[in-house]
Amino acid sequence: MAAIGCTWPTELQTQPDMTLFWATEGGTTYLSFMQDVACNIGSAAWYYFYNATGNGGASAVWISNYCTGQGIAGTMVTGLLSHLEGGSYPRPADPNNAYPWGIECCSCGNPSGCTCTGCTGRFAALMEIGTPNSRPSPDPFLETLTPEPTKYCKQ
Repeated sequence: MAAIGCTWPTELQTQPDMTLFWATEGGTTYLSFMQDVACNIGSAAWYYFYNATGNGGASAVWISNYCTGQGIAGTMVTGLLSHLEGGSYPRPADPNNAYPWGIECCSCGNPSGCTCTGCTGRFAALMEIGTPNSRPSPDPFLETLTPEPTKYCKQ
């Protein structure tokens, strides 16, 4: 995180991961840290990849379990769905939302609301992956990513 310009608050290095803390004082005390672009984007990328490499099973694998070697291989779609819907999103993924619509990029913005006929989203247009027929093969978002606790857990 430091390498990308994020100054991690010293107090957070020893703060246990407690839902109550983050639901009350943590969210307000560290709001500026969480809104810092370098920290926010870096944290989001960490979250995507931790979930992509370890939250691919039938039920959620939280970071404490992942770090003790209980991660289950997933895909980048797993990581994105975990971010969009929370780590315990319904499994299997909703068949109408199996590929996050920010990537799928249908003309109406969401594949559950229309048939995908055109690409209007910036990311999908940039990557030229607006519809299932135009995605690369193999699809990088659907490649299996194995757990890497040494990369995503404090050692």
